[in-house]
Amino acid sequence: MTFPTPMRNAELREFARTHARELIRDKRATVAILLSFAFILALLWGIDLLIAGATKRPAHLLQASLSLVSTTGFMAVAMVATTVPLVKYRRVGTLRHLSTTPAHRAAFLLGHIPIRVAIVGAESIVILAAAIGGGLPVEDAIPLAVTLSVGGAMLLSFGYLLASRMTNMDLALQLAYIVPLIVLLTSGALFSLDIYPEPVQKLLQALPSTWFVDTFNSQIHGSTPMLPLGAMWASMALIAIGSACVSLRLYRWP
Repeated sequence: MTFPTPMRNAELREFARTHARELIRDKRATVAILLSFAFILALLWGIDLLIAGATKRPAHLLQASLSLVSTTGFMAVAMVATTVPLVKYRRVGTLRHLSTTPAHRAAFLLGHIPIRVAIVGAESIVILAAAIGGGLPVEDAIPLAVTLSVGGAMLLSFGYLLASRMTNMDLALQLAYIVPLIVLLTSGALFSLDIYPEPVQKLLQALPSTWFVDTFNSQIHGSTPMLPLGAMWASMALIAIGSACVSLRLYRWP
């Protein structure tokens, strides 16, 4: 979306700076991102080193679990760092106050995005580095980067969609921890979907989060994705754009 006047561009930049400061000060979001991404990454890497030291050959546990690490990291940003703060703004009256000013709703919401995108981008760079370090050919890093970009955007858009009408802060906090767990259990990130009965597998394969994990794993492990790579990217991108547009339309001043 473009803003026709310089004043609106300045407004967008000011909201972006404000939201960035707020997120940096948010201890809950910081802890969630560190635990769900950095801690799990370090833990798996440490176990890899221990196994390699004991068996004298690499275990590749981290490489096999990168879809888990990326999903938990992206979901932490989408839920704890996105949904919860937006619901809090509505709950404590910040949005009501802004509704009495010349501030534009679109600028407020769009200004909320850059710092979240930056965090998802940083996580993606770490994932790419870990994948290459684990044996992924360098020439395969660009397609994997595309998967991480569209998948991260899609999961982040779900956070905005969930926050678009929610007013209950307690519910937002509960969902911020329950939804990522459900995603891990139903996407194949935590364990293979083969453990489920075939009808359940077919149902879970229709979930967008499963598309991301399936596409990611196919690139890491050389397996065959449910659909051609381009089709998976296009599907996730369409979901991300659709969710973002709906969120922007639904998000209203009180």
